[in-house]
Amino acid sequence: MATKKTPVKKTLAVVQDVKPKRDPFYTKQESIGEFCAYVCAGGHMAGFCRERGLAYQTLSEWIYKDPERAGMYAHAREERADALADEIVSISDEQEVKASYNGEEVTLGLDATAIARNRLRVDARKWAASKLKPRVYGDKVTQEHTGAGGGAIKVESLNLTALSDTELEAMRTLMLKANGTA
Repeated sequence: MATKKTPVKKTLAVVQDVKPKRDPFYTKQESIGEFCAYVCAGGHMAGFCRERGLAYQTLSEWIYKDPERAGMYAHAREERADALADEIVSISDEQEVKASYNGEEVTLGLDATAIARNRLRVDARKWAASKLKPRVYGDKVTQEHTGAGGGAIKVESLNLTALSDTELEAMRTLMLKANGTA
């Protein structure tokens, strides 16, 4: 009778560091300034994370964990709104010209596709700027109060000088009672 040998699995003991290695970005003092400069120049958090290989959620938590960093980021976002407004002017000034050749004759005309793309670029930047800095770039909302029929509000005044002290005291008592303080 032959005995069957079972193969022995050899395993290597691999010691892994239990704590994940912290990205040096989060430990450097100048990192928030670097990030804010990126945002001020028109960048956004998702783009920064993509370029640096950082996790969006981790960066967000790191920023909002410290009130000073959060304030710097909020200021950078407002500055970004100003950069977007400047880009709107620049995009609006672009002239997309398309050259058409008919033999030796060259005709220059506006490129409709480029115009539509620029319109979209401007609209996207206007929307973003209005959300980042609404008091400057947002739509102004006003409320108007009107009287009956859309006219002016009628204000009436009462002349209480003809009332006696007893009548004034009675009125005061009624007002306090109506107000719930009597």
